[in-house]
Amino acid sequence: MTGEETPARASREEGDARLVDTIMALRDEVAGLREAGLLRAIIEQAKGVLMERERISSEEAFARLRSTSQEHNVRLVEVAATFVGVTVPASHLPLDQGKQKKCQRTTQNKMKKTIK
Repeated sequence: MTGEETPARASREEGDARLVDTIMALRDEVAGLREAGLLRAIIEQAKGVLMERERISSEEAFARLRSTSQEHNVRLVEVAATFVGVTVPASHLPLDQGKQKKCQRTTQNKMKKTIK
């Protein structure tokens, strides 16, 4: 054998490349689903706290979180995280650290007044 590519070898390499592409796409999809699950859990915790404290329905709790988010132009997950006292991982926020901390302080102050 002279090292020339045979049709079978070329086909196998092409198949391997497709498999690698598929694996990479699935890895990205799983990472996205994990992130969505984490963020959703934070929102659900905040809803649960509001429901228990205020004796309101799940829909009403979500509506309060959503309106606070829209009113203060802050992502819903940030409002929820601030409300339950957790931090959204920095990788999930597009802001640099200084802006993120300022945003969190502002959100906390506004939420104390808004969600009662």
